[in-house]
Amino acid sequence: MPIDDELVCACALSRIFAYNCLASRQLVESVDSIQEIFKMTWKSLAQVFPKHTGYADAITDPSNLEWARRELDFIRESGAEAIFIYDGDYPKRLVNCPDAPIVLYYKGTADLNASRILAVVGTRSATVYGRNVCREIISTLSENPVKPLIVSGLAYGIDIVAHQSALECGLETVGCMATGLDRIYPSQNEGVATRMIGKGGLLTDFTSGTEPYRENFVRRNRIIAGMADAVLVVESKDGGGSMITARLATDYDRELFAVPGRTTDICSRGTNALIENDRAHLTVGAETIEKWMGWRDPSREESRGKRKETLSMCDTPEKRKILNALRKDSPLSVDDMKIATGLTFQEMSVALLQLEMEGRICITAANYYDLS
Repeated sequence: MPIDDELVCACALSRIFAYNCLASRQLVESVDSIQEIFKMTWKSLAQVFPKHTGYADAITDPSNLEWARRELDFIRESGAEAIFIYDGDYPKRLVNCPDAPIVLYYKGTADLNASRILAVVGTRSATVYGRNVCREIISTLSENPVKPLIVSGLAYGIDIVAHQSALECGLETVGCMATGLDRIYPSQNEGVATRMIGKGGLLTDFTSGTEPYRENFVRRNRIIAGMADAVLVVESKDGGGSMITARLATDYDRELFAVPGRTTDICSRGTNALIENDRAHLTVGAETIEKWMGWRDPSREESRGKRKETLSMCDTPEKRKILNALRKDSPLSVDDMKIATGLTFQEMSVALLQLEMEGRICITAANYYDLS
């Protein structure tokens, strides 16, 4: 069988090295063309991998190239594509991660190198609070003229809320999968996944027929963190996939954001710990992300400022103090607002309730207030 197709060789090599992406990438970078690897003798390959001669066995086994040709045919027939790490369509942010896969399988329309990419992750056991905060942040980000691409893991809880919210707000969203493109897991998310293909996409480094093994979800997380500019953790317990993604974000030098929650909430223990240990920016709204990432739009800020200026007219002194405080710096916690206004908690509670009933302010997260 002639060895003349770079992508076939890449797919075969990706399968052979499976969970050892670093070794496969180092091997690819040591040659002028990936085809050369499959022309090497068993003896030469065994010298490269003296402690793992199984790699030499697999590379010199022609059945792996035959499998790769069949896999590529299947991928293309299903309307998807395989992307080699040297291709221009490969996520450029992910290329800089040492454990990036040499091949990705992708089905969708979104640009994987969009100018702004935000990964949103969280617990599968999301609370109403977490779901609402997730929706609010994504909704606000969608108002920016430069739309961010939302990336998540297509799992239960915060992941699927992030995908759904993005679709509802007109944002493209990409799901990073722990299976091949031929299987949506969990199956309950198939409807959302189908919509995402036309308004975003599905991405994986797993081949068809791959089962949703536990270790695959951990491996999938490096793609979520690696292809994004920043990672937002909405809710997370002490451990789990979201905390792994948070660690990877730090390892990859990505900005990390976390939404605070009550200290008594199990689903907020992880996010609160990230904030407490100065590993993540405390995030109560999209404004925090826009500020740190330089994503603020001057025209929106000017419009927002003008809107705030009109809010303090014809109000009680207590209302004016609150509105003025929010005009200068928002969102604000109840404690910060008390300091900024000099009001007692009783005076502030009455004014906050009146302003909220009038629809002029809103609670953004964990007793933080902002102008509506």
